[in-house]
Amino acid sequence: MLNSRQMMARASFGASSLIHTSHPWHLSDDLPIAVVIVDAEPKFTGFLPPSCCTASVCAPASRPPAPSSPSPATTWTARTSCPPVCQAGRGPRPFARPLNVPFLGSLFMSHLTIEPSILYFGTPVVLLSTENEDGTFNLAPMSSAWALGNVIVLGLGAEGHTARNLAERPELVINLPAPHLWEAVERLAPLTGRDPVPASKADRSRFEPDKFGAAGLRAQPSDGVRPPRVAECPLQFEATAARVGLDVSGSFVIAEAVVSKVHADPRIVVPGTQHVDPAAWSPLVYNFRHYFGLGDQLGHSYRSQTPGGVPETVSATAGS
Repeated sequence: MLNSRQMMARASFGASSLIHTSHPWHLSDDLPIAVVIVDAEPKFTGFLPPSCCTASVCAPASRPPAPSSPSPATTWTARTSCPPVCQAGRGPRPFARPLNVPFLGSLFMSHLTIEPSILYFGTPVVLLSTENEDGTFNLAPMSSAWALGNVIVLGLGAEGHTARNLAERPELVINLPAPHLWEAVERLAPLTGRDPVPASKADRSRFEPDKFGAAGLRAQPSDGVRPPRVAECPLQFEATAARVGLDVSGSFVIAEAVVSKVHADPRIVVPGTQHVDPAAWSPLVYNFRHYFGLGDQLGHSYRSQTPGGVPETVSATAGS
């Protein structure tokens, strides 16, 4: 059986080459795929129906006849290892769904050059609580956030109320909602703490002085900063913005927030440790303006300190 590298190498040498898949593709054991060789380039065209799996084609020694003179487009069948029931001539097993069809397909198809209007390719949603000039508090959703050690780098609209608050009063709380809170996040999305509403937001936003109430979320006192935490969020980072400045376009503000204290729902902490359990914690992800949670774990980094995890997970009741 060829590995993936050998398969691609053999596929590139001509139309008469037989293509095999192997288990690294994570296909089901009885799923044949159709591949078309065009100018020596393999093109993934789709999955063959289960009726194609017969004892005659499934036999390990079976090969399609090589054409005497390859045509510009020749179709071959690539297949994973055949199941014993098929090799015995008793017909195919039930048609099973492959686990990574998009990845397999991408190896056989050319990429498109596109110009998307946004580049929100999938990042965690955070709720930033900051202090207003009058001593009240603002709450704003955003999805441009990532960590460098104990520093969270934040990307904010330059005309937003949060950017103004951080420039004048740098304390904040970075609250991370779980997936079930997406509707509360969406209730916050069209609201702004600035009055009057900036011209750039006038067509899609309205002023709201009580954003916690409007979103149906509860303010929870912080330990070391003035802005409150969001009680419903399983992870809360108290922080101070050490540096706030415009990005290269001048349309956004980049803030570097140094985290001073982390609060975590006990259900997402590995018992007896200081570690967040990645098997129990799922962030809310903003993916091209759609909300998602995480799927099943695929693996872990070699640097992980929690490779085993904990079987229990936090579901829709987290933080309630």
